Amino acid sequence: MSCKIGEIVHFKKLGEGGLNRSFLITLDSGFQLVARIPYPIMIPKAYALASEVATMDLLRSRGLPIPEVYAYSLTPENDARTEYVLME
Repeated sequence: MSCKIGEIVHFKKLGEGGLNRSFLITLDSGFQLVARIPYPIMIPKAYALASEVATMDLLRSRGLPIPEVYAYSLTPENDARTEYVLME
């Protein structure tokens, strides 16, 4: 899955938890996805995100109804300038 910032037509905060903030993103095609962004104080982010993504993939492969991970970044070296997980 790949999208450009210009394709985003709506960006809504869904909520906050102990480790992440969640946002609903709607693209101009009508496609929606959830972005989970860790709080800056969570350290080490890369290990926590990598573990979360791997766990979600494992559970999904075992038939559990876990959201599909479309993309993720373990570093802030990206257009969003933060670590993130994009999912169903």
